[in-house]
Amino acid sequence: MPILNPQREEIVCEIEKALRSLEENGGAQSVAKIRPVLYANLDRKRVENFIGDDISRVAEYVQRVADHYTRLNPYITAIQDARSDDAWLPLFKSMRQWAYNFLLRKNFVPGLSTAAIAEECATAAAVNLLDANFPYDIEFEPWAHVIVTNACLRFFRDGTKKSVIPPQNIVELDEKLPGPNDISLDIQDNKDDLLIALSLLSDARRQVIQLHYLDELPLPEAARVMGKSVGAIHSLHFNALQDLRKILSENGNKP
Repeated sequence: MPILNPQREEIVCEIEKALRSLEENGGAQSVAKIRPVLYANLDRKRVENFIGDDISRVAEYVQRVADHYTRLNPYITAIQDARSDDAWLPLFKSMRQWAYNFLLRKNFVPGLSTAAIAEECATAAAVNLLDANFPYDIEFEPWAHVIVTNACLRFFRDGTKKSVIPPQNIVELDEKLPGPNDISLDIQDNKDDLLIALSLLSDARRQVIQLHYLDELPLPEAARVMGKSVGAIHSLHFNALQDLRKILSENGNKP
């Protein structure tokens, strides 16, 4: 059994004390569900960040997680487990707007190319969000917003794995930008190469690329055509782009 440091051991004692209090007040079912959340948050230093040096705030933190779990768990379940279109459609619309606004703050020029990059970042964020552990100590929207921001930052950092950003769309951007050897997914300029690469994708990934880029259907409409949830389509879209870039790169495709 691991040896706990004094502060962590004290926090654990306070967590269990607060959980016993909840249980005594009729919250036995809630306790069983939030206990693993609390200990996951403890491992991620979220409890310490909340309480600071005041150990007496552990009970407040436990109550906060319990309240958020009761209120937000149905929505989180709809997003991550059921992957309901009713939940995903408005969420992805917001995520795409957050990404677009982030790019504008980084001096991207407003327009379709920036919107396309924002959609790619939002799609990557959606894939991450599907598997992320919601901590229930924060509201959902700020948490999702951070995931989108991180996806945008990864877009800059991992430039060699992302689409080329048109030079006219960049004005004094201070993050690391895609380099000159990046793979372009501009459909008009590379249509023949892309059609060949598409034949190497799985059926589902090929179909989502064809519907979205060649047939110009929005991803929610592609979801309806394919009979899949919007969340599943975002995952297929993201993975298909990754596969295409790898194929095009291996074949020596240049922007």
